[in-house]
Amino acid sequence: MVLLHPASPRTRSKPLAACIAALCGLSASTAIANGNVWNVTDCSDNGGPNTLRSIIGAATTTSGDTVNLSSAPCNTITLAAGNTAIPVQQANLRIQTTGNDHITIDGSALLSGPTSGAASRIFSHLVTGTLTLQGVTLTGGHVYPTAVGAYGGCIRSPGNVELINSTVTSCSAQSAAAATSKLKVYGGGIYASGNVTLTNSTVSDNSATSANYSVKGGGIFAGGTVQATHSVISGNYGNAGGSKSYGGGIHAKAGSITLSYSTVSGNTLKSTGYGVYGGGISTALGILTATYSTISGNSVLSDASLAAGGAIYAHGSMTLLRTTISDNYSSAALGGIAALSPGASNTNTFSMIASTVSGNSTGGLVGGIGVNSATTKIYNSTIAFNTAAGATANDQVYGPGLALNATSSPMSVTLSSNLLSNNTYDTGIEADLTTANSSTHAITFNASPANNFIRTSYVPAAAASQLPDDTLSGSCPLLGPLRNNGGPTLTHALLSGSIAIDHGNNAKNLKEDQRGVLADAMPFKYPLPSGAVADIGAYEVTQADIVFNGGFDGCPDLP
Repeated sequence: MVLLHPASPRTRSKPLAACIAALCGLSASTAIANGNVWNVTDCSDNGGPNTLRSIIGAATTTSGDTVNLSSAPCNTITLAAGNTAIPVQQANLRIQTTGNDHITIDGSALLSGPTSGAASRIFSHLVTGTLTLQGVTLTGGHVYPTAVGAYGGCIRSPGNVELINSTVTSCSAQSAAAATSKLKVYGGGIYASGNVTLTNSTVSDNSATSANYSVKGGGIFAGGTVQATHSVISGNYGNAGGSKSYGGGIHAKAGSITLSYSTVSGNTLKSTGYGVYGGGISTALGILTATYSTISGNSVLSDASLAAGGAIYAHGSMTLLRTTISDNYSSAALGGIAALSPGASNTNTFSMIASTVSGNSTGGLVGGIGVNSATTKIYNSTIAFNTAAGATANDQVYGPGLALNATSSPMSVTLSSNLLSNNTYDTGIEADLTTANSSTHAITFNASPANNFIRTSYVPAAAASQLPDDTLSGSCPLLGPLRNNGGPTLTHALLSGSIAIDHGNNAKNLKEDQRGVLADAMPFKYPLPSGAVADIGAYEVTQADIVFNGGFDGCPDLP
């Protein structure tokens, strides 16, 4: 039976669609450049022709069409008890509200409990293309199969998923505990074989749980790329009963992850098995780029011996610009960033510019950043107040601040105008920069002028060329607490008398310090440099600043 669409008092249909609909006393809505717009006017889920489920399933709804929810006489569409997912058979479909309208689609009442494969997620996109949601909140979708893997608690697509001004929250993907085979669980909120794109959107409080195998993407799993602009990925959770799980918030299997003016926070990835990577973000192959963003409060936890990357775990290259990585945790190693190439054929680049890595911690080694990228470049950044347990013989080469690791391939390292300080083991011993190498692989540092302040370092001659000879050390840099000092991210201010003031450089020709944004124009609010010489680190004291010593994170001068 062909289901036709309701009349819309505000729009007109294509002639063919109107003629077909007229046979049943109905009328379709106006054709737009990319297809027809079909209006939902019934908030029930009972199979009536004006409902969301029926309109999406109608033969006359074709690829490129738009399903408009703004005519629905409700704020929430509750999918009916006993029903399963809404199948989307169109390659490209937009489901949207218009103007300031916003609507919630609630799948909490859908068929629940362990099943043989019936999916009670909200949307099952069945063909390759792009499913777009605009002005929509999805909540309560759930997948709980007993014989197959669980993919996408609210959305599953073999193609792409796009969210615009939308939210995916409180969805779950779970494998049954009684399953006899190992069941993968990918994407607590969203699973896409292709790309996931978020604009002014939120993916929060979703969960992915596997009783006996791996989890990938507590919030989002993408086979391709993930791009988030002015978006939030927060409070998502992954819990695995097997080995090798990735991404409490986001996991991209083969593509890149790009964050812009976005936040990844409070996500957790936990496993009882061996190997759990990336509490906030993990990438398997692609490049990770984060600009003007915050990655904070994420955790990676393992009952076994290996957990890495409380904030980020990345096999590919990485670029951080005006981004803060703070207060992330790993139970085993690498509390903040794990930028680790998987093999000896290492061609990765790690680049960090005008960024802050602060307050990250681990129950093992390396609290802040662990990197082995063949080319590593860090400019005008602050790495401070990260902590590590430091309970093994490797303490001196895998320290709590910045740990450079050339054990598998050589590293060329450029450090310019960076501030590394107050990174400590839980015993209170400080180690801001450490290096590790093999007998055939060395670390080569850039020459002076480099203008770094590194309070303590362990760089033995056998492991690396020496640090640039103008490197400052020993004294306390007098950093203020991590807080909102202006701009989109948190920073550590330099307080009166700091050795970092007027001892840096601006080799990257930045117009502003970390607090600046792309849209800024002259006269810049946070100019770099402010005076004749730049300050060291991610924060530039402007000439008009009144700087106080109260409330700072102090430290004694070292011998």
